[in-house]
Amino acid sequence: MSNVYSLAKLREDIEKKYEPISIELSDGSEVVLNNLLRLGSKARKEVVALLKSSKPETEGDEPEVDDEDTLTRMQKVIVLIARDTPKGKQLVKELGDDLTLTSEVVTMWSEATQPGEASKSLD
Repeated sequence: MSNVYSLAKLREDIEKKYEPISIELSDGSEVVLNNLLRLGSKARKEVVALLKSSKPETEGDEPEVDDEDTLTRMQKVIVLIARDTPKGKQLVKELGDDLTLTSEVVTMWSEATQPGEASKSLD
């Protein structure tokens, strides 16, 4: 039995494990939204900061939500996670000012980017 693993095979396995999601644009092309773990360090930190700033800090009372600010943060996230920045900008343009649709895209990406749960130990 050999413990040799090629980088090409490792990259292929990682691409499957952390598969990006694709969204078809109106012109028939696709924008690929990378998994958070596949982003560069700077982009990953920016995305995490933008996502954290979108969540209310207090529980209980309904926090005041600035829809425009939330939309802007989500649009920035989409551009950052897009494999091709112009395609990310095109997606943002096609989503327009629809907060619900933009939020759904970010939620769909966020759910797809979550690592699987660790399996329970048999101990």
